[in-house]
Amino acid sequence: MLNNRPRLKATTQYQKIDNNVYFSSAGESFKLNDPNGFVSSACNLFNGNYSVTDIQERLMNKYPMNAQYISKLIESLDEHNLLDNTINTQQTVLETHDITRWSRNTEFFNSYCKMQDNKFKPQEKLKQIKVTLLGLGGLGSHILYDLVALGVHNIKAIDYDCIELSNLNRQILYGHNDIGRKKTEVAKERISQFLPTGNFEFIDKKITAESDIYDLIKGSDFVIAVADQPRLHMQNWVNSACIKANIPFITGGVSNRKAMYCSIIPHQTGCIECWKKHIQLNQPISATIVNNTNAEYSPYDDAPAPAVVTFVSVLTGLMLTEFLKIVTEISNPQALAKLWTFDFDSATVNNTEQWGRDSDCAICGTNIATK
Repeated sequence: MLNNRPRLKATTQYQKIDNNVYFSSAGESFKLNDPNGFVSSACNLFNGNYSVTDIQERLMNKYPMNAQYISKLIESLDEHNLLDNTINTQQTVLETHDITRWSRNTEFFNSYCKMQDNKFKPQEKLKQIKVTLLGLGGLGSHILYDLVALGVHNIKAIDYDCIELSNLNRQILYGHNDIGRKKTEVAKERISQFLPTGNFEFIDKKITAESDIYDLIKGSDFVIAVADQPRLHMQNWVNSACIKANIPFITGGVSNRKAMYCSIIPHQTGCIECWKKHIQLNQPISATIVNNTNAEYSPYDDAPAPAVVTFVSVLTGLMLTEFLKIVTEISNPQALAKLWTFDFDSATVNNTEQWGRDSDCAICGTNIATK
């Protein structure tokens, strides 16, 4: 503690008003009583250049009765995430290019950090994680760009479609001159320009079975599933493959005027099959529809999905916020075994379903998981 070099974060504001010092950061404020100016004088020394011992010595002459309390003052400010430690903030395996490119990220992460934390650690995790993205359509094209903007360097993306004119209302990776080209081909060009140092793999493949997904996700740390064909089977295949491979995943989609998503951590949370059983017990009409996967073909598979770019952008943000929380652990995930729904009309996000892990689940149940 005494060798730490406390520094008020750049996002911390403080000012002396009458006999109090007022602090504000991240939309929150609080005050400390400061009748003799000890707190404000100490704050002037919280610039990262002095150790706690140095600060105590500098304050001793003017505030001999207060200097002994400098550690308590530091603890109080650290409790509110207002301080960092320059010893920690200078330690990272990130290269100079990465530090500069993702400097806004690291300052955001820093708002969650205590003095003993290192603001670069979340960014290091993002650079190292291996993500498989199923689908490069409306959601997938947005998610791919945003993953890379977050600093994810290792991405495998799968799609089989060619670009059509009707895609261009929401699929931001592609342009008019790309019509007729493979989505994987164009996506590789665009994203390689955005991050030339990334390790990207684009696979042109139509998923026709659970085994396809299992083979594609092997070696990944995380799966984001936004492929929607075939609609009656894809969710089940993703769930089963990810549970077997023990890989966390997020899945979501737009349904008319509602956008929905959930996240699953195998053998820790309930899975999609657990959710289906929950629906069967509580919503029998919905269960009949959800469980109707026996048909090899449904006209619903060929129906165009209504979607506008703003709606897709909102869902992308919600899903990747959940991804960011799971991967970096800066904040608690909110969609684990929970269906969150964004309603277009009310512009509200609500938890519309939540379910536990069913010990008898055919996919993730205790007996299955321990084999």
